[in-house]
Amino acid sequence: MYEEVNLILDFIEKHLYEDIKLDDICRLVNYSKSHISRMFNKYIGLSLPKYVTKRRLSNAAIMIYNTDKPIGYIADVHGFGTDKYFSTLFKKELGISPLNYRKRNGYIYLFPKRILKGGSVELMKNLEDIVCQININSDSNGEVKAELTNIQRTNDGVELAVSVSKEMDGKATVEVTLE
Repeated sequence: MYEEVNLILDFIEKHLYEDIKLDDICRLVNYSKSHISRMFNKYIGLSLPKYVTKRRLSNAAIMIYNTDKPIGYIADVHGFGTDKYFSTLFKKELGISPLNYRKRNGYIYLFPKRILKGGSVELMKNLEDIVCQININSDSNGEVKAELTNIQRTNDGVELAVSVSKEMDGKATVEVTLE
């Protein structure tokens, strides 16, 4: 199953800016639509369309942050059609409008491609069991900080916070808090 899910994930990445059809994925792994939907949701923790949307929004957020391209152009490139629909979806998923996101310094929203590497199914079964947030910030002095926070395992109440700071001189500081 891991191989099939990874094939699907690779296919999505290769065709992220195209119209991804479930029929094409069915032919790729030779399973029915319902089986693929159940399998993907079981191992990734999201429906296939939700995963694709999150990946596209992540790439769009990077483009908004790194370029001055118009929002309508970015919406079109990432397959969202109108800039109004894109802006509504962006705000719903990220909690901020694309224009305000562009003005905000030091925060980049990332939803990286998922990869399954075997092991226990329980680790990937329910992504909602693990909550985390990654913030990457930089200031005018060139200091870059990456912070991984709000990691929780809801079934046993464990919380973990990890903070990584890298200074201009190349030194890094890591803080880990377990509660």
